[in-house]
This record gives sequence, C-alpha cells and structure tokens, in this order.
Amino acid sequence: MCNFRVAGGQVAVTQKGITLKDVAAAANVSRATAARALNSYGYVGDETALRVLEAELLESLRSLSIRGFILAPTSATDSEHIVRLVRDGAPVVLIDRVVKEVHCDSVVVDNEGGAGEAVDYLVANGHKRIGLLRDESRIFTAQERLAGYRNSLQSHGIALDESLISVSRSTVEHAVEATIRLFSRRKRPIALFTVDSLMT
Repeated sequence: MCNFRVAGGQVAVTQKGITLKDVAAAANVSRATAARALNSYGYVGDETALRVLEAELLESLRSLSIRGFILAPTSATDSEHIVRLVRDGAPVVLIDRVVKEVHCDSVVVDNEGGAGEAVDYLVANGHKRIGLLRDESRIFTAQERLAGYRNSLQSHGIALDESLISVSRSTVEHAVEATIRLFSRRKRPIALFTVDSLMT
C-alpha cells in the first residue's frame, strides 16, 4: 500500500506513481478528506474513511499490475474507484455486495429473502412488535435486509412502526446504546432483528 505522511501541511506520497489526487479522485472525495482519512486526523465518517482506504488500496494494486480483483465494496453508491477498474478493462468480481453502477460478475447471498425468513419466524412464534436494529450504512447488504424486514411485516399485515427501528453505527458499543434506546421506549419491541452481525 501507499504510505502517506503529513509534512509542513503538505501530504507526500512515498510510493512512486500514486498521488493523493489519484486516491481522492478514485474515492470521489476532496484531497483534504482523503488526507484526513489516510493520516487519521480530523473527522472523517466511517463509511467515507473506508471508501478512501479501499480506493488507496486499489490504486496501489493497479500500480503493481495486479491482473484481477475480488472485492467486497464498502458502499452501494460511492463506487467511482470500482467503476474505473471495470472501465479500464480489469477483471472484477464483487462478493457479498453489488453496486448498481458497476457491471461485472458478483457472488451474493439472498439477503432480502434471508431477512424475510427471519422475521417470518418471529411472527410465526407470536411476535408482532418486532424491532429493527440497523446501521447508517448505504451498503447493499444492509439495504437488502431492511427491505426483507419491511416486506415480511407487510406480507403478514403488520404495519411498519418507525418507532421500532433504531439506527446505529456498526460497532458493538453503538449497537448496545441503540438497543437500550429501543427497549427504553414506552412501547418497546418484544423481539429484535438486526441487519449486522457486529450488532448482535
């Protein structure tokens, strides 16, 4: 990978051929944001930081003439760095997630169907007020699992209750806080479905 360092307010790149401008363009962020993410200073959102690091890694691998890529995208929408790989003719296979703008092979599971089956199971066991713990992510898997939750409730004639949905960052600490908030409500859920294994 490239090694970035800050010196006198300037960001220098120690690997030949890869510049901060390249990484920022690939991640679709400003150079300042890319510098903050790569040097771990200032605030950068988790998803943006992951996208910058992913873009940096891909740009580094491209400079080494890597012939193909198997990727699990960090975002379902900000995918310019992957689009560039495909556009440049690099063989790309996406795993676990797909990105609408990227036209390539992918290997995924049925997240929507699996989420629906989980909620179906809870309903079959008499649970009607089913809480949802979800993250803020725009990642494909989270979106699909949310759709499965909603579709299952609808298929059982259960109205979607937004008060039963709690949003958290995808960490154990934030998930605990979000769960406490959810179960502290006057009309709390009697069962809980989560979209992320880190939250379970």
